Amino acid sequence: MHIRLLAFGTRGDVQPYTALALGLKQAGYDVSIATTSDFKDFAESYDIPVFTSKVNVREFLTQAAQKDENKPSRMEVVRQFLAEAPGFIEGADMIIYSPASSMAAPHVAEKLGIPSMLGMLQPYLHPTAEFPVIGLPRLPLGGGYNRWTYSVFRALLWLPMKRVINEWRESILGLPPMKSNPMTKLVNDRDPTLYG
Repeated sequence: MHIRLLAFGTRGDVQPYTALALGLKQAGYDVSIATTSDFKDFAESYDIPVFTSKVNVREFLTQAAQKDENKPSRMEVVRQFLAEAPGFIEGADMIIYSPASSMAAPHVAEKLGIPSMLGMLQPYLHPTAEFPVIGLPRLPLGGGYNRWTYSVFRALLWLPMKRVINEWRESILGLPPMKSNPMTKLVNDRDPTLYG
């Protein structure tokens, strides 16, 4: 079985997936990583086959901090990533994808009919009464507030992406548009999720 890890983001995202790849390799799985061009050498230094995006996270973050009218917008980077995503997954029997890959990976896996699993380092998807979603304040409002913050977080991630992802699903993948938030669907369907 060939497992492809989609590890997009900063080094703090890529390094743990590289460790996971090494563990899967040691367990006897055929494994590879898809990541951005700025982390190709890092992953290859561990003797892991790497598929790279044209997106360079460091370069994008540096440009985003500058006041340059010619810098690519966040949505341009998202569109480029969506265009490349099917190629990152092709040839895999299963994918484990990072949160930054969640806008594309489960949709391509659906198209290809292969299993996929979200791998997360922080609990920001599955609601709990114990604490609010990462990034939102701890308020003395009890478990109801804490659970509610996860719904708000998922909605804030989905709403700006909904149109772009649904257009891509229809035009590139030949899939129907998502009527509901795919992250909420993942939670409601109790899809397996790997937490670090």
